Amino acid sequence: GITLGHVALITEELANGSLVRLFDTATTPELIYTITCTPMSLRQLKVTAFREWLLQEAKSFSVLNEFDFDHTGEVRETA
Repeated sequence: GITLGHVALITEELANGSLVRLFDTATTPELIYTITCTPMSLRQLKVTAFREWLLQEAKSFSVLNEFDFDHTGEVRETA
């Protein structure tokens, strides 16, 4: 599989070879996190519980007070 993530969180895995860097290109990290799953997965209690927990944790960060969470869990910037 392939993932995008912060290098700071995977330095050990890059060092020991359990993860490899595909490209030399790096991007500037932003405050964007997503949960991606199939609609069928959202019917599973454990997936729904994790999603709700993650949304509550995200809302607890003061930097996110300028954002609005809609009913789908998507974060959209408020005007």
